[in-house]
This record gives sequence, structure tokens and C-alpha cells, in this order.
Amino acid sequence: MAPEVVAFNPRAFQFWSSNEARPKRVFEAILIFPDLIFGGDGLQNLEPYLVTNFSRPGYSSIETITGEYQMQTGDFAKIEYPTQGFKTNPLKVTLLDVVNHNKGANTAAAIHTSLVLQGKCDEYEEKMKGKFEGTQEASPLQKAWTENPARFNILEFDNKGQTVGEWIIEKPVLTSVNFSEINYKGSGFGTIDLTFNYKNFSYRSSWGDKLLSNRTKMMGKERNTIANALDKASDAWSGMMDWTG
Repeated sequence: MAPEVVAFNPRAFQFWSSNEARPKRVFEAILIFPDLIFGGDGLQNLEPYLVTNFSRPGYSSIETITGEYQMQTGDFAKIEYPTQGFKTNPLKVTLLDVVNHNKGANTAAAIHTSLVLQGKCDEYEEKMKGKFEGTQEASPLQKAWTENPARFNILEFDNKGQTVGEWIIEKPVLTSVNFSEINYKGSGFGTIDLTFNYKNFSYRSSWGDKLLSNRTKMMGKERNTIANALDKASDAWSGMMDWTG
């Protein structure tokens, strides 16, 4: 009986020929502001559907350090080592500027409130006139910056609405706000563009947790790479051909 051969199958990586694997689609995720300054509370919460598009996090640069060593020939060679230095990409968010005549909700007003809570806009200056440090107890508005968001969340879904992964944006800080122009010749919607810098990010998924655990256990051990799998499959097929001959 011929030996059973388990070879690497390229179809495993071809989502167009698989009923289970498929690429993520750009509209299968939502951004959530869970904090008080941007997210609000209850009916004042900034609804996820108002976020028309947003970027996912990433690194614009990852720092390395150059090491040098001497070969037996006496020549010197260089090698790059990664460091803990990096620079994150800004998180760009576009909001749909919506007004609700029944409830009085207004996206521009919500963002203005966020700016006042962070010590911006003329309204903050007007409220703080005559309030000096040490002369009286700080008002809640003066202490609002302590509520700065610790994190934002981006939830990714599949075509069944189930969560497949979650981005955690750590320590976001608002760096720019732009309200769209008024154009009497236009017919588009009003928008508000926000940009956030942040300390770092992480991506959480059950499969990713298992992957990290397994790869950590394999550190320092011989790994069964794709090339090794193909070599073993080729040897097995060769042995089977000799056996059948």
C-alpha cells in the first residue's frame, strides 16, 4: 500500500476557492468612543453610524540600530537590529454632521462640547474668567481634562455580524479638527474630520492569541516551514514512485 502523503496545499491560501476564507471588506467594522469627552453617555452618545470612515492604526516608522561585526576574512559586515522605538500613524476619523430636529442632537455641537471639555473654544475661556488657581476650588470644567480617553475601540465583523477582531487604540489625543465648508453649488453632506495621535495599539482575536502562544513556545526550536513541508512531500512522493516501480 502506498504511503499517505500530506503535502502543502496552496489552495489553503486562496480565499477565492474556499467557502470559509475570504478577504475583509472595508465596511465591516465600527469605531467606538467609550469615553465621556468624545463618546458621551446615554442619548448623548456619539452613535457609531455617524462615523462614515476611519483609518486603522499602524506604524509610520519602526526604528532599528545598526550593528557591526568582523568576519574571518577581516572584513566588517553590518546588520540591523530592531529597537523599541516607533512612530504611530495618526488615526483619521470622518464624522457625518447630522442634526435631529426632534431631539436637538447636532454632531457639530457634540464635537464643540468635546473641545470645550478639553479647554478649547471661546466658551471655555469665558467660563474660566476670574478663576485662578489656589483662590477657589476648581470647577468640574477645569478638571474635565482628567477624563481624557484611555482608549478607543475598532470592532471588525464578518458577514454574519460576529466580531472577528478588535483594535485597541491606547491613549488617543486629539490633534486636529476640521469642519467641512459650506458650498451653495454643492449637494454633498456636511462632515467633520478628526485626527488623533496615540501611544500604541493592539489587535485582539482568539486566533491571534493562540498564534502568539504557539509561536512563543516554538522559540529556539526547529520550525516546520513551508519549504520544509514541500521538501518532505517531494521526498515522500519520490519514495512512493520507487516503491510502485
